[in-house]
Amino acid sequence: VFEAYTTLGEDYDVILNVQGDEPFVMPEDIDLLLSRFDYQNFDVATFVSRIQTTEDLINPNNVKVVVGINSNALYFSRSPIPFFRDEKQGDWIKKMDYFKHIGIYAYTTKSLAAFVNFTPSLLENAEKLEQLRLLEMGYKYQCIEISKELFGIDTPEDFALAEIYYEKKIQLLK
Repeated sequence: VFEAYTTLGEDYDVILNVQGDEPFVMPEDIDLLLSRFDYQNFDVATFVSRIQTTEDLINPNNVKVVVGINSNALYFSRSPIPFFRDEKQGDWIKKMDYFKHIGIYAYTTKSLAAFVNFTPSLLENAEKLEQLRLLEMGYKYQCIEISKELFGIDTPEDFALAEIYYEKKIQLLK
C-alpha cells in the first residue's frame, strides 16, 4: 500500500487499506470509516464488530481487540481477551463486550510510513498480527464499531460460508 502511495506521487491525508480476505466490505463501509476517522487524534482507524458467540470468541482466526473508553485499541490478539479467571468460558460473552477486528485500515500518511520503516515487533511476531507493530510503538488506533455483519475468509470453511453468503446476496438482488 505504501509503495502504491509513493508511486502515485500525490499527497493525501489518509490512505486506505482493505485486506484481501475481507471481500464483503462495501463502498458505503469505506465512506463510514473515513467519515468517522478522527485523524487529528488517532494514527489509524479500523472497524470492529461485537462478537456474539463463544465459538467466534475462541476462534483464533477471529482477531479480537480490547477497546478503551475513548474508542482506542488497547491490544489485538488471536486469543479471547480479557480472560475471566473465575468464570466458565461459555459465560464470558455475557460478562463483557468482546470485539472482533475487521481487516480494513485508514492510515495517516505518517503512520503508514512509520509502519513500513519499523521492523516487526516481538508482539507482532508472537500473535502474527501486523497491527501490533504500530500499537507497540505508541501509535493510536481508533476502533469504529460497525453493526453490519462482515466476515473475513481465513480458512476453507470460511470460503464455503462466503459462497453461501454471496449466493444469498445475489438472490436478493434478483
